[in-house]
Amino acid sequence: MDPASTPAASEPKPPPGYVQVERAPAPASVALPVAAFVVLGAAAAVAQVNEVVVRQPQLYLVSGTSPGTGVAALAALAGAAAGLLLPAGKDARSRLGFLVAAAASVLALSGAAWFFAFGRGITLWLPATALPFLVAALVTHAAKLARAALGVAVARLGVLEYLLSPFRLLGIAVVLGAAASAEATVGPLRAGALLGMATAALSGFCPSLFAFVDGQPIAAPRATRWTAASALLLGGGLLAASQRWVPVGSVPSFVNTVIYAEQGERQSLMVTSGQDALELFVDGRLKVSMVDQRRYFEALVQPVLAASERHDRVLLIGGGSGMAERELLRHDDVGQITVVLLDDALPRLARRLRWTRELSEGALASPKLRFVENEGIVWLSDNDERFDVIVVDLPDPLDYLDAKSYSVHFYRLLARHLAPGGVAAVQATSAFYSPRTFDAIRASMNAAGLSTREYHAPVPTFGDWGFILGRGDGVVPRIDAERLSPWLHGVTVQELELLPPDVQPPEPSPENLLYDMSMVEIFAEERHEAGL
Repeated sequence: MDPASTPAASEPKPPPGYVQVERAPAPASVALPVAAFVVLGAAAAVAQVNEVVVRQPQLYLVSGTSPGTGVAALAALAGAAAGLLLPAGKDARSRLGFLVAAAASVLALSGAAWFFAFGRGITLWLPATALPFLVAALVTHAAKLARAALGVAVARLGVLEYLLSPFRLLGIAVVLGAAASAEATVGPLRAGALLGMATAALSGFCPSLFAFVDGQPIAAPRATRWTAASALLLGGGLLAASQRWVPVGSVPSFVNTVIYAEQGERQSLMVTSGQDALELFVDGRLKVSMVDQRRYFEALVQPVLAASERHDRVLLIGGGSGMAERELLRHDDVGQITVVLLDDALPRLARRLRWTRELSEGALASPKLRFVENEGIVWLSDNDERFDVIVVDLPDPLDYLDAKSYSVHFYRLLARHLAPGGVAAVQATSAFYSPRTFDAIRASMNAAGLSTREYHAPVPTFGDWGFILGRGDGVVPRIDAERLSPWLHGVTVQELELLPPDVQPPEPSPENLLYDMSMVEIFAEERHEAGL
């Protein structure tokens, strides 16, 4: 075979004096710092974008609210374009640390920005657009600077080849997975601060990294470290302050993510977000859910209005969220509504939160409402006002403090405050999961001289829920189906009044007395049997 016809002979000839040298992999001690910075920097960039552009908007901007989550995505795209258009400049090494520290500061502040904008009723357009734009711009431009400053070093040291070891890739995946899991459990307020602190530490490493790689210090390394330290302190301060805003011990108590919390004088209020819905809790107990609040409050309020002859004077014990008030105000003939509540922190918060204002249709601003800050049983004992309609929406009898508002004494006070022909409605726990408790409430009302009628309604977040009407003049309350039907959604009058056999207790339950609150033990046993 002619040597000139071989493939090797057809390849271009190297220039004179060229000597090919095989590149040996860089020692681990040399590649490790650069590899660590590349991996941590990429992970920090992904975490920042996920937290600010995806997770925080999804938690605060649920369906039906304004703006939608698409606004954050559009703002992030605009920020990324701005970051790419900004020139890298001549001294990318020196500027990279400052840029990473700036991104760390924005990230640390992001959780607090959403928290206070949501809780103070500030328009959510501001965090939904400004935060994604800033983070995307800073992350994109930082990546551009990192490529300019470290691209040659990454290729020369064989960093990518160093990272492609299966064991190193597995270790990186495990660490990042654990970090992502922790981020999802601590809540957006702490997650932003923690990610900001981690990113700030990364920016403080920049001067040492470049001095190691190039053998030359960057310009103003001390200023870079001070900037990183400031971002680190900012994140640490916000992390410490978050304990006051949302105590860490309360976070695991809820299935969904806590996005806002507030402490009143006598009640704690929390808002959670999950499954594209917001929920409001009072002292750890669900008060309002976007999913089915209308079902519950219609079933609580509308039957008693249909069963009562007059609506001139209404008493609402345990209101304040605006939902029961909304149902009452749907009737033009409803006169003054006296709302007795333990702490006025609830109506103050419900007026500020945009989603509760919208759900309540602005009911809390009605001039028909008169708020009284007092415990229901105490207020009933201290005055002689009489009402055409009384609605009682108090927490379940989990303890003796709550159970006294399900006692014979409490219902005697209710009967004393009913005007002739007046009717009271009481939420009476689940007729399905706690039938003995439901029957004990009925027995206590009967022992107080109230003639009762039971009914129930399906409420997805609560289950099959029971209610009881009571009159104090010996007449059994009658629900006028013709008057009630137009005000109900998702259930008919016939379904309300039909109590199947499986909600009947095997034997009559005892009435609940102030000196013998057997209802607490009964309710605890039923919750245990139901796995609650």
